[in-house]
Amino acid sequence: MNFRRAQLGLSALASNAALARAAVAHANYVALNDSYLEGHGETAGKPGFTGSDVSARLASVGYLARPTSENMTYLMFNYGAEKTDGLIDAPYHRSTQLGDFLEVGGGGSFLARSAARAQDAYHYVADFGGKSPSWGPTINQLTVLPSPGQQDAPTGWLALEFPNPVPDLAGQFVGYPISLQSASGSAPVVSAFALSNSRSIAVSGRLVTKRSDNGIALGYHAFWIPLALLTADSNYTATATGSLDGVPFNLSWNFKTKVQLPLSITASAASLRAAADTACSALTSRVPKPP
Repeated sequence: MNFRRAQLGLSALASNAALARAAVAHANYVALNDSYLEGHGETAGKPGFTGSDVSARLASVGYLARPTSENMTYLMFNYGAEKTDGLIDAPYHRSTQLGDFLEVGGGGSFLARSAARAQDAYHYVADFGGKSPSWGPTINQLTVLPSPGQQDAPTGWLALEFPNPVPDLAGQFVGYPISLQSASGSAPVVSAFALSNSRSIAVSGRLVTKRSDNGIALGYHAFWIPLALLTADSNYTATATGSLDGVPFNLSWNFKTKVQLPLSITASAASLRAAADTACSALTSRVPKPP
């Protein structure tokens, strides 16, 4: 997480043991009850219960600093960096991963496949707290992603976040979300946003300034989502106008998407053999994330 923050010139998060205890406890609760769909909540009386919501769980470990937040996700494989990058890709969760928090504690748990569960599940929980005095936003007191001059921006994102910022496109690949974020407590207002390619052709997209599930304003961040995958190895120009705490801004920056290498698979044999009375199966799979 700090590696990604450093790439954007943002301050590092300090490790906090109390936040880690709370994160581990919630990850264990999810595994004990196979209750990932409960999200950030817990139900009293269930195994591993430590608090009905994030605030209660942090209070149970003696963490009182504010503000606080929690991110969580899971994968079928134990790739920690992939989990962090996935949360940074997801617009609502990105604001926490790249926010002006002071410290963080993380934990994980494992739930093995069973008769009732087709796949292994590695749960990941990160709890954040406090406010950094030296967050370090990049331009005009706003941090933007993709960042100015970035040469390896992803081309797209699989819209599976909850809540989903584009509910009508849930489960589909869209273009990589572009975000603008200020320090918590500030009030950025994005009045217009545009993205164009190297030929000055406008890219179609959607400006998101409110949560899709309850209509509440996002507050200190906003994002714009291209409705189709961006082109690999291509230059783009983003422009945004608006105001931050009443002060107008007019931003323009460039970034480039990553090179998409061709992938080919060559058979090493025309057939596979199995010994008598044994079974042989072949499986092909692809992580649902464009390169």
